[in-house]
Amino acid sequence: PTTVAAQAGPDVERIPLRGLRRRTAETMTHAWRSIPHTVGFHEVDAAELLSLRRRLKPRAERAGFPLTLTPFLVKASALALVDHPMVNTAFDEAADEIVVHHRRNVGVAVNTDDGLIVPVVRDAERKPLLAIARELAGLASAARDRSIDLAALQGGTFTVTNHGPLGGHFGTSIIKPPEAAIIGFGMAREGPVVLDGEIVVRPILPVSFASDHRIVDGDLSIGFCLTVKALLEDPISLLVEEG
Repeated sequence: PTTVAAQAGPDVERIPLRGLRRRTAETMTHAWRSIPHTVGFHEVDAAELLSLRRRLKPRAERAGFPLTLTPFLVKASALALVDHPMVNTAFDEAADEIVVHHRRNVGVAVNTDDGLIVPVVRDAERKPLLAIARELAGLASAARDRSIDLAALQGGTFTVTNHGPLGGHFGTSIIKPPEAAIIGFGMAREGPVVLDGEIVVRPILPVSFASDHRIVDGDLSIGFCLTVKALLEDPISLLVEEG
């Protein structure tokens, strides 16, 4: 372990690593050391996605909850897991087995004063988009005021992190063990895109996908991300079950 020589005086403050932050540090250190990460980057034309969010936002607000992009990202990821089930897996190191999950329980990273918490939206592919938005708002609020039930943090099979609201662009995330992958989204920013042979300005949503290379090969990684991209670029497909 790395040590820092003891110092005293006004130039140094030592903050004990305790509670959630310590557990997070231990988990992330284990994940980084034990999981062979591979990372791919993609871009999504977010014009239709942002337009749909604007149209649905008043409906959500009338019902008493906000509508961010995160529910769209969760729904698209969950539907992509249906098409690519080997992403919805875990590596059992003790048994040397790959565990394939038949439920799509999507964890969503939430920043709190105590550190990162990942509440879980269960069976996310089956839930209407606005139901996911309502559930996420409640989970995030409970996580931040420390009232969240422990059961709400357990049973995740895949993780979504959205660092766009923080102003982030591209970034890589550490996989949450024993899961096989994590997908991250940055802030949508305007950029040049070739559309029908013309250069136009469109909002571009950056995507990063980190996966466990023991389970997820390159073709699977790219296939999963292209499915997510297709769903987000045709976001009406996320509302099919809502009529």
